[in-house]
Amino acid sequence: MMNAVRKIRILLDERSFEYDIYTLVIAFFQGAEVHVFDPGDLSFREADLTVEVNVSGRDARILVEENPAETAAQEEPAESPFREERIIEAFSGLERSAQKNRLKRALYEMLRSLTGRDLPWGNLTGIRPVRLAMDFLKKEAGDGSAAAEDLTRTYYVSPRKADLAVRIAQREKKILERLRPQDHYSLYVGIPFCPSICLYCSFSSSPLGIWEKRVDDYLDALCKEMDECCGLFSGYSLHTVYIGGGTPTTLEPMQMDRLLEHLEKRFDLRSVREFTVEAGRPDTITEDKLRVLREHGISRISINPQTMNQKTLDTIGRAHTTEEIRSAYFLARDMGFDNINMDTI
Repeated sequence: MMNAVRKIRILLDERSFEYDIYTLVIAFFQGAEVHVFDPGDLSFREADLTVEVNVSGRDARILVEENPAETAAQEEPAESPFREERIIEAFSGLERSAQKNRLKRALYEMLRSLTGRDLPWGNLTGIRPVRLAMDFLKKEAGDGSAAAEDLTRTYYVSPRKADLAVRIAQREKKILERLRPQDHYSLYVGIPFCPSICLYCSFSSSPLGIWEKRVDDYLDALCKEMDECCGLFSGYSLHTVYIGGGTPTTLEPMQMDRLLEHLEKRFDLRSVREFTVEAGRPDTITEDKLRVLREHGISRISINPQTMNQKTLDTIGRAHTTEEIRSAYFLARDMGFDNINMDTI
């Protein structure tokens, strides 16, 4: 392999696959500048690497080429530039999920050959591996070893990570088996605002600083949607409520109070087993906001550090410290929250 790849051009003729291709490329080349263009667009001429994916015909074609011709004016490299091409035959006849899996498997193999690296979670991007393990466990009995082997064989997940995903899926399966989904439903309420957008985030969220004056308009629309939707679930019991985002605690205390009051007005919460509000960013957590959540009987909150490494927090764009994470956690505990979820990635 030549010098470190810093700039990458992806040429793609079908943008519905953009997320899958783009995220897999940046998983191998973290920190590289990556841009996606239509075929034939050479506006990013100085790229160190080109990934070209053509899926519009009967067969799909993938090309990974190091040192494209237009940048070859530099000195002769010590070794031949990497170039590999794959053809996936009868691609157009595959179902959508099979198309995506075949593309990602082939591209993963090519990038692995180029870099000499394997990724712990294989070619999985934007996918909850536990869901894949759960789907397998629902179809196959046993101790889970077959599900782990399937993750490794199909998606190149490392044996260690595959075993972890299966063990978590088995725990979730025991919980879900105690529920009766034919009689119950769960409610998700989305708040698409954050203090800032983290470097890794692919959720539909926008910086609060840009939309702060429109938050009340959003809540108006959200309340109208509750008015329209609540009647769809007559005859069913509400099991769980999750207010996520974004970061719901970007809402001011009065806004959160308004949202929760309207939800309580429109939905019967008597059978709710767990009511979660995601308070993921410690820089959005205040005593006044936590007090509103307690007054409405919220049983679970999330305070998500993602990492306790300050350098990583700074790199991904989180404007808070590790000490603020600890302070937010202990504030919530002191105010009576005894079910606090904390995510790390």
